[in-house]
Amino acid sequence: MLNKKLATIILVITLTFSVLALNTLTVSAQDSQVHYPTAAFITANPNPIGVNQEATIIFWLASSPPQNAGADYYGWLLDVTITCPNGDVDVREDIESNSLGSQAFLYYPDQIGDYTFQASFDGQTVEITSGGMYTLAPGTYYFDQSESEIVTLTVQEEAVEMPSEAPLPEEYWTNPISGENRGWYSISGNWLKSKEFAKYSLGPESAEILWTQELDFGGVVGGESGWGENYYLAPPYEHLFNSPTIISGKLYYNLYTSGGFGVTSMGVICVDLRTGEEIWRKEDMPAITCGQTFTYHGANGHGVKAYLWGISGGNLLMYDAFSGNLKSTIEGAGFSLSPYYGPNGELLVYSISGGRLTVWNSTKALSDPDAVQWSAQSWRPPTTAPYSNGIQLNVSLPEVAGGSIGLSSVDVEAGIILAEAKIDATMDTTNPTFTQLGYDAETGAELWREDRTGYGWGFSGQIGPGLGGIKLAVSEGKYAFFEKETTQWHVFDLTNGDALWSTEPLVTYTNTGYSMYDWESIIADGTFYTYGYSGCVVAFDLETGDHKWTYSQGSSQFMTPYGSWPSLECAFVADGKFYLPTNEHTPNSPLLKGYRLRCIDVTNGEEVWSIPGFFFNLAISDGIIVGWNGYDNQIYAFGKAATKTTVTAPAAAAQKGSSVIIRGTVTDEAFGTKSTDLTARFPNGVPAIADEYVSEWMEYVYMQQECPAEFAGVDVTLIIEDPNGEYHQATVTADYTGAFSYMWTPGVVGEYHVTATFEGSKAYYSSYSTTTFGIDEATGYQGPSADEIAQKTASEIDTQEMPAYLTIDLAIIAIAVVGLLIGLYAIVKKQ
Repeated sequence: MLNKKLATIILVITLTFSVLALNTLTVSAQDSQVHYPTAAFITANPNPIGVNQEATIIFWLASSPPQNAGADYYGWLLDVTITCPNGDVDVREDIESNSLGSQAFLYYPDQIGDYTFQASFDGQTVEITSGGMYTLAPGTYYFDQSESEIVTLTVQEEAVEMPSEAPLPEEYWTNPISGENRGWYSISGNWLKSKEFAKYSLGPESAEILWTQELDFGGVVGGESGWGENYYLAPPYEHLFNSPTIISGKLYYNLYTSGGFGVTSMGVICVDLRTGEEIWRKEDMPAITCGQTFTYHGANGHGVKAYLWGISGGNLLMYDAFSGNLKSTIEGAGFSLSPYYGPNGELLVYSISGGRLTVWNSTKALSDPDAVQWSAQSWRPPTTAPYSNGIQLNVSLPEVAGGSIGLSSVDVEAGIILAEAKIDATMDTTNPTFTQLGYDAETGAELWREDRTGYGWGFSGQIGPGLGGIKLAVSEGKYAFFEKETTQWHVFDLTNGDALWSTEPLVTYTNTGYSMYDWESIIADGTFYTYGYSGCVVAFDLETGDHKWTYSQGSSQFMTPYGSWPSLECAFVADGKFYLPTNEHTPNSPLLKGYRLRCIDVTNGEEVWSIPGFFFNLAISDGIIVGWNGYDNQIYAFGKAATKTTVTAPAAAAQKGSSVIIRGTVTDEAFGTKSTDLTARFPNGVPAIADEYVSEWMEYVYMQQECPAEFAGVDVTLIIEDPNGEYHQATVTADYTGAFSYMWTPGVVGEYHVTATFEGSKAYYSSYSTTTFGIDEATGYQGPSADEIAQKTASEIDTQEMPAYLTIDLAIIAIAVVGLLIGLYAIVKKQ
């Protein structure tokens, strides 16, 4: 965090002092022996500050250092002298400024009192050999020494209040994210290419569907095609929803073509991630391979540029992600692109061939070495560039006797390349040996090499031997490969090649021989996960190898021949949840029943939710999962939906003592509910449903399954404010139509205010609505009641002289007469 803050500060001062470039003295060659005066400045902020709080020290010269055209930039060498309250002196020497003459560092004062800061410049000789814009003519120049004023920083015991960051959103939100909401980075990670760990995204906690979109004919064909025959599927090689990429709330995917294995389709679609609405479509754009968010910092511009990358005719094509317009063509790249991402989002392509290691860098390829210096301080990629411009490393590797070295994988964060050579693995070999090697990713230096014997042939067996093949887990400084003959995973330290631990045979946890195909794995947040055709997910502690938990889908009975439901690929981890699609390599027609997308809690292995679907090519961003469902050939988007709450009360004022009925609804406002089909089925809106019923409800609403026999709406809190400012609160539950009601008898005359609030759930964001109603004084007959009159009449009759039966009769007659009078009054008033 410290480095990131310092980098931000340096960027700010670079931008602020870019104007100093205009102050560089421009002279002719005959003036080259003149000594130029300089002026130094320094600031310390905030001031005052609390002890051990962070102060920003910025210092600079009034003029930027003149540069040689076409050469690397350099800066002034400045000293900063710090004097502490106790008299100690700290001198920081020879701090090189940026090319505009400024620099900064963070300082944490640990004493109470006054600190002083002074910047000094000892003078500097500058040799200009090639002049240009905003620089000096060729010659030798000397810039005189100078000192800044002494600046005092007051440090107090009380901490200075830090500015607050915007909290993470709890209501429905969209892109773009305000530049002030810096902390939202933690929930808004992009999906640039297929991956297993979405570190910076929330994960859906329910099966709520936001929208669907048809890709092609899908599902059961019907009629003459026969029982259950479905439309064509070939998911391993012919994807309908290919290379999904998500950047800042926009989803990109390649148009489908039935070209077959190895055929690249043309055309890309960009849609809104939250609604599925099409933003643009480029029919002539080659299929995208990946996305990129590239961070650039120059004197004249800072921030991130977003791109889409494709390949055509042996050239790499870089497109602007916002518009889909072509920006640059990198010529002579070859016919594939499988990049890693560097610390600034640059594409890195590693290759080992013929005993040489090469590393290609997209930023280097697009940085024009012939650009003028002023332009080079902004990101202006050229229209065309040769691929060779981007080679940043090309070194020869030490030989491995009897083997040819090939690339296995790269851990960019650890800075290590993993490679392997087959030194004794022929069809006649019973116990093959492989040599695995680790290289420094920056220099190519060999870090370690280890022979591996007794681990089987690897994923492809004898026809393609290799332990470090496609079924390999590499992350967090560890790597692991699968020994299918024993159904074991073996984990190693990537930094030195040491063996760390091996699992027990996976059949120990899954109880099925299909664990031979549990060759998929994920490393995420210190946990190693494996899954595959067993239908299980097994989790281990990455450091110790301790078994954490096993998740099993249970028996598939007669629905599949596997005993459960297999998973070929596409699982990922996000937000403490493991998302497991069940699918297989070559599905039959009719499709097998019971395949589902499942969400599993990574802390205990328990299922959170599931929903039917034969899903491939999942992607996640902004808390929304998208994927292709082979059951009906549609894209599905899962996430938290917006809602709408309504509330009404009687428009006419009620009389005091009367009851009022407050009514309202809570509806699901996901974009999919506005489709023609669903508005026809649910003319009053699709109701919001309680979390425990959401999966079954979504199956009914979107997947043509039966309506659940039992389900309920969501809870709504009613807060009623009376004319005196007193509050009454009640909680009601909406029914299966989303409607709720509440009958209540107010006790005070005047205007009442009602707020109905749905506080949100795992499936829905919150919403609320308000209304008012009034209570008048009671009107109509104001006399005594019939009962009161009867009692008074009976009490005034002299019962001493009257038979008991007659007394009773008179009382009854009195009650009847009074009741008749009251009734007649009510009829007359109505007329």
